[in-house]
Amino acid sequence: MESISFKQITSIEEAYEAFQTTVGANYNNVKQQYHKLALINHPDKNGGRGIAFFQHISYAFQFIRSKHEKEMRKQKRKDAKPKNARKDGGDAETSYNKAAENKTRNKEYFNARWEESQAIENKKRKEEHRAARAKWEADNKKREEEYRETCAQWEADYEKREQEYQAQLAQSKAEYEELQRSQKESEKASKESEKAAERRARYATKGAMFRDRAAFAAQEEALKRKRWMQMQQKKKVETTSFQMEEEEDEANEEKATFRRLRKMKRWLNGITKILITAYTVDLK
Repeated sequence: MESISFKQITSIEEAYEAFQTTVGANYNNVKQQYHKLALINHPDKNGGRGIAFFQHISYAFQFIRSKHEKEMRKQKRKDAKPKNARKDGGDAETSYNKAAENKTRNKEYFNARWEESQAIENKKRKEEHRAARAKWEADNKKREEEYRETCAQWEADYEKREQEYQAQLAQSKAEYEELQRSQKESEKASKESEKAAERRARYATKGAMFRDRAAFAAQEEALKRKRWMQMQQKKKVETTSFQMEEEEDEANEEKATFRRLRKMKRWLNGITKILITAYTVDLK
């Protein structure tokens, strides 16, 4: 329910202001506007919404209608007296009675027209209400069908996702088992490779030891051979130097002998000269 409140109608100006018009506007136009607003804002049509505005325009129209009826009655009274006087030629009382009868008939006529219009409006509102209710039921049925279809689609999607999840779970489990198996195989292969590497290392160590022994023996043999060659070279050098010394000694001896011979030759030549001189002197 709405909580909007409207100002209470206390004057004809406020009544016309409710329909956004001024005093003296055409009554039929105001009536048509009231019917339009009443149809739009009727509580039966809007589910209780707009009841405050509906009551406000209803009070305003009742205010305007009562004023209009008073004016119509005054106008009929004015028109009824001379008209009745001309027609009957009677006195004022007779004219007043006829005017009262006319007023009663007019009132009954307007009430009948009002009831007829209200019946038509009620019938129209009922038809609109039934049509709106039928539309609402059709829309509600459509929404329920769409909801069921949505639920069915959701259940199908859920089952599909569940199947995909189970398939992924099985695949993940298989991959995990395969990974564990491959890890075990790799660990086993790595252990075997480590053992093989250890064996190769031991064999290589032993081979290196044997190679080192052979290399040491060969190195020792080469060292012995080198020492022997050095000794042979040294012996050869010593022999050569001794021979050279002997040759040098022989040469020195030859030179000394040659010097001695030269000295003896000079000595002999001196002695010869001396002897020749002595012999010459003797001869003289």
